Amino acid sequence: MRERGNGKTPERVVEELKKAVAASSQLSVSKKTGLGLAAINRYLKGIGEPTTATLQRLADYFEVHVAWLQGHFENMSYEKAREYKKVTDSGNISG
Repeated sequence: MRERGNGKTPERVVEELKKAVAASSQLSVSKKTGLGLAAINRYLKGIGEPTTATLQRLADYFEVHVAWLQGHFENMSYEKAREYKKVTDSGNISG
């Protein structure tokens, strides 16, 4: 049985999906993420909380961390979030 949250779709998921669909199509995003058209449509409308596995698929597609999609790092732009993921995934973090 799949677990699905009862909440709403995180705002960043809605925003980024809208941009992705505008740049291509729902079908293209569906194929590239592995999510069904019905799920893409629900999330575009902000209906339903994606599962952890779905958030990971979307994070992989957008090349960001799940935490960013969930609204953490609120002042971080999409471009910075992608850069941050590349740096943290490579292990080249200095500080």
